[in-house]
Amino acid sequence: MDGARGWPRVVAVALLVLAVPAALLPLLPVVDPPVLVRVGGIGAVLGAAFALLTTWRRWGAALTLAALVVGYLGGGMIAVAPPWRAGGSLGASLMALLGGIVTSWKDALTLTPPIGEVPGVLVAPWLLSFAGTALVVVLGLRGRAWAPAAGLVPPVVLPAALVLGDARAVLPAVLGVAIGAVGIVAAGLLRGARMQRPVSLAVLLVIPIVAGLATPWALAPLDRLVVRDQVVPPFDPAAYESPLATFRKFVKADDDVELEISGDTAADVAGTRLRTAVMDSYDGVVWTTSVSSGTGGQSSGDFRRVAGERAVVGDPVALDVTVRGLTGVWLPTVGSMRSFDATPELRDALRYNDATTSAVLVDGLSEGDTYRIEAAVEPAVEDAALADVGVADVDLGPVTGVPEVVGLVAREWVGAADTPIVMARALEQRLAGSGYYSDGLTEGTPAGHGADRMTTLLESDLMVGNGEQYASAMALMARELGLPARVVMGFDVPVDGEAGPDGSYPVHGRDVDAWVEIAFDGVGWVPFYPTPDKSRTPDTSEVVTDPENQPLVTQPRPTQPPPTQAPTAEPNDVRPQDRPDPEPEDAGAGWVWAVAGATAGGLLLLAVPFLVVLAAKAARARARRSDPDPRRRAAGAWAEVVALATDVRRAPPPTATRREAAADLGAFALATAAAQEEAWVEAGAGRGASVRRGARAGAAGAVGAGTAAGAGTAAGAGTAAGAGSDPGVGTAWGPGAAPADPWAAPADPWAAPADPWAAPADPWTVPRPPADGPAARAAATAHALDVVAARADAAQFGPSEPTPEQGAEAWRAAGEVRTGLLGQLSRWQRLRAQVSIRSLRRRG
Repeated sequence: MDGARGWPRVVAVALLVLAVPAALLPLLPVVDPPVLVRVGGIGAVLGAAFALLTTWRRWGAALTLAALVVGYLGGGMIAVAPPWRAGGSLGASLMALLGGIVTSWKDALTLTPPIGEVPGVLVAPWLLSFAGTALVVVLGLRGRAWAPAAGLVPPVVLPAALVLGDARAVLPAVLGVAIGAVGIVAAGLLRGARMQRPVSLAVLLVIPIVAGLATPWALAPLDRLVVRDQVVPPFDPAAYESPLATFRKFVKADDDVELEISGDTAADVAGTRLRTAVMDSYDGVVWTTSVSSGTGGQSSGDFRRVAGERAVVGDPVALDVTVRGLTGVWLPTVGSMRSFDATPELRDALRYNDATTSAVLVDGLSEGDTYRIEAAVEPAVEDAALADVGVADVDLGPVTGVPEVVGLVAREWVGAADTPIVMARALEQRLAGSGYYSDGLTEGTPAGHGADRMTTLLESDLMVGNGEQYASAMALMARELGLPARVVMGFDVPVDGEAGPDGSYPVHGRDVDAWVEIAFDGVGWVPFYPTPDKSRTPDTSEVVTDPENQPLVTQPRPTQPPPTQAPTAEPNDVRPQDRPDPEPEDAGAGWVWAVAGATAGGLLLLAVPFLVVLAAKAARARARRSDPDPRRRAAGAWAEVVALATDVRRAPPPTATRREAAADLGAFALATAAAQEEAWVEAGAGRGASVRRGARAGAAGAVGAGTAAGAGTAAGAGTAAGAGSDPGVGTAWGPGAAPADPWAAPADPWAAPADPWAAPADPWTVPRPPADGPAARAAATAHALDVVAARADAAQFGPSEPTPEQGAEAWRAAGEVRTGLLGQLSRWQRLRAQVSIRSLRRRG
């Protein structure tokens, strides 16, 4: 049947059109849901509409392609890149749609999710939805032999969406099973399957369902490889000094202006806390950002590109910032950033972390850089509202090398407190109320926040330090008590600061500060300020001083490999671009493995239907060969031969007897062999080609004349076909004669005339085909066909049941037929026959 007709084709196409946008569901965690629904829905509707238009009008390939391009660009300017959002002009919108075909895939993998209204990035899901549905309709309604290929479109779209997504995929197993089942059913309908075999249909559906449900269970202990996590951004916080270790540098730069900030209102500026870095990992030496967790930006070390406006919640605030003396990569921000407006170079260098609401510029800050941040600041939460609130389950970096005294003092200070907010306030108030402030410039108080410095702070009669030590101590104490705490460093803009002539407020080095944030369930991160007031200073005679005023620690993380030579001190004001770029050794390998894994997964998904077909055929053959009834077992050998003939597209006529069908297949095998040897002879021939062609054509004609379907006689009408030329058959089979014993091996009806391949008068003119060439193998195949037909007839019409040996002989002959017929085909034809479902749909 040449494809489906009528309602089955319409049903199949409709299922596939719905499956294409459904295959985009893995993008929900990385694209704002309303945006994805709009882009995917409009893409599916317009793709199907334009494809239906071209099908209805019966346009050729050129007009069809032109119409689809118009639909892609026209619909894209509505759903993806409206001129007012893509740059303010029609040309910018068209360039975003055309350029995004190439660039949107990389951008989608490197931008921080969720991706909002970013025209160039949304091209990826738009293209998958529009092109996928258009291809489904064109193939399904206009294709003939290629119509079933429409069933492969949704299973191809699904892996692409999974690659663009992150580890939070939406029910990947269930979605994969559903998409695969829809593709299989639709392909069967488009191929013209009548669904007459419910058992086969059930197998085709049950196997992918079981595989889809079992795979997540089998792979549960393994972490999913996410391409987004393997695309290494150009910024690695581990390559830079701990931000908290630079605290003393800002203290020394007391009157230096680091920044100038202004806002839409004075309230936006005065008393604002700018955050530069958030650290949640401690190794006994320094606080640092934690290593990327691979969960889509949930750890403090995950920084991703951002573009467009972001959806944030809180009181709006807007700040204009001008960089003066501040250097490094850490960008001062406030609250949760909604938008970032700056020069194209700064926007391209921006990387943002959603979990910590902190940002960096990968090219570093330069004096004179200006930018505007629009953000949202969450209002303060009263302690009464946190009285019955527990801590949140958040992803934090490890804390190691903590001195024992930290936990002992923490438990002593909290006493009988049994709620997180009471414990946190107890730590904050004890540090701020009992400690003393010292910047170390005059008293000689040591800098740093390593294990030794924490021990000195907590065991001394007087706690003396600045924000670096107190924030570190409280965060460590909180972690020892099970509270999820992290250290934040930034600048505290003075409430009583005076604005300059241009209305901006200066931020000096002395305004540097550090504080602690603790995560509460359902509330978020609540700040705590354990540093004593700067007016609370100790009696200098009671302070244990460090004459050289050196930090206790300046070395990098101990997990870094030791340098081959003694390191030299690096000034804090060295710009990041002057440092050697870090070379992640495994970045390339990770990307290769990610692409290889995604490709292998897609290929495996595409191979599932073919593996199901092979399994169904193997099960069918096993059932026939192991049938307990000897007659059905022998007849099953012939049924396998008919199935093979059907798959190689040589199905015998329904009205033909087994002997007639065997004769027809034998003629096909011999004719194919003649053509193959003709090609062999011509390939090795010289000047005698015409003689050889005449000889071969005559031989083929003689053989074909004696093997016509239904003739029932041997070639030569009963003449001996070369005494002993057929192994195991010593007599010729006369016209219409049958063996006396129905189970006796039949004579060879397919024996060729005396020697059709006899050489011409000049034996050196025409090369002889090999003795075991195509003709010899075809003759053996023809004989095996007659054996299987005779055994099946005897099993059905004979007076007695076949013996086990006779049944085994029939199956051996069926195996020879399979080997012979498949051996005459090309590799592609063999593969097509092996995965063909023609025999699975055939009755009988």
